[in-house]
Amino acid sequence: VYLPQKGEQIFIGSMLLRAPQKLGRAAFAPGCKQFHRSTPSLWGGEFYKEEILDRVDVCFQALEDEGHKAFQTKVQESDGPVLHWIASQLMQPHLDTPQAERMLRAMNEITLFSGSRMVGEVERHLHSQSDMDQSIDEGAAQPRARILEIGCGAGQTLVKMASVCKGKKKDWKVLGVDYSVDSITFAKRALDEAGTDNAIYQLQVADISDGLWALPAGGFDVVYHLENWYHWPDLKQGVRETSRVLKSGGLLVTGSRLSPLFDLFGPRFPEVSEHFPVFQHKRGPRAEHRDLEAYEKCLKTHGEMEKIVSEDLIPPGEDRDLEGFTLTTAIKK
Repeated sequence: VYLPQKGEQIFIGSMLLRAPQKLGRAAFAPGCKQFHRSTPSLWGGEFYKEEILDRVDVCFQALEDEGHKAFQTKVQESDGPVLHWIASQLMQPHLDTPQAERMLRAMNEITLFSGSRMVGEVERHLHSQSDMDQSIDEGAAQPRARILEIGCGAGQTLVKMASVCKGKKKDWKVLGVDYSVDSITFAKRALDEAGTDNAIYQLQVADISDGLWALPAGGFDVVYHLENWYHWPDLKQGVRETSRVLKSGGLLVTGSRLSPLFDLFGPRFPEVSEHFPVFQHKRGPRAEHRDLEAYEKCLKTHGEMEKIVSEDLIPPGEDRDLEGFTLTTAIKK
């Protein structure tokens, strides 16, 4: 059971609770300024002009009618304001327009294949641990398992993970964290729509760049994240913090699509690169935040990980290049 710590925000039932701040407002200001600015303060009133939102709708209509490649083409053919709108939603999701909700739903669709495969990997690991315990005591219930998703976004993968946590003999629970309050709100809605038992999951607003200080060291049997590590401003810090909350012998599962932003915007990326500061100076194929080998090395050197294995997984169908991803697993020493 997770109790609200100072500064922590969690959903209990349908409520988002915020506990008293552990740090002063000044200590939180840099993170809040970078990650939780409102859309109007980022872009001004132009962001909400009807003609811009209409052109955004054209892009999403192409996605819904023709698929991801058509969406990619429409984005690359769009004018500057539409590019900026989509870039903003990718890095700082908000729910203040119908188009913003449409964007989050689209992001959920793109992660269907990768999220399902990652959940399957977690389930296999936990069942294997259970089988070992059962061989010792045939009457034993399945062991307790605590699972953490870093960057749960709009909640598609979290819904799938919560569904495998159900069961009379299971004591599996999952915690989803994200730096975006709106993403947490959207994830809660997705969980409610799926009829998820709120005793199985909790949600928390947290930013790995500031440290997951409300979470206990070694408190999780499994930690997983999808399309996250190459957004972290400090890769080493993020890996260390991931390792800190994972128990010895625990499983880390990482899903990577190393160039989604570059692929989406294509030759238009320089027009929006200023809005992705993490990527501004990391555009080469060997750049740290896009290089899977560098990530694997960081896991070993700074994350106390072993048995690191990466596998490229590509789904069938016409959108296989966009939905394909690399699955990396590792065990903490």
